[in-house]
Amino acid sequence: MIISACKDSPSPKEYYDQILEKQNTLADVIFDINRYLEHADTVGLMQVYNNSLEYAKNSYAEIEKLGAYDQDTVLLNATLSLLMVYREVLENEIWEMITIVKKPG
Repeated sequence: MIISACKDSPSPKEYYDQILEKQNTLADVIFDINRYLEHADTVGLMQVYNNSLEYAKNSYAEIEKLGAYDQDTVLLNATLSLLMVYREVLENEIWEMITIVKKPG
């Protein structure tokens, strides 16, 4: 018998911590991107941008797969909305700022 298949669902705290970790990490990467923008470090900027966008996409999929805790969808839906906003900001506003910084002269 496979023990990992029998694992109970996460506790409320574990569930909350998983969601909070995604939110906090994305907030931190936005600040990292801003730092690279301020210093016009385009090589580092592109690397952190690509990693951040991938993290945002993966986080959305992971939280969506995690689903609601005990059929309470309030936190799940709020988190998915927030992750979508982060992704849209990365894909639109931040990408526009990167394009400006990357222009010569």
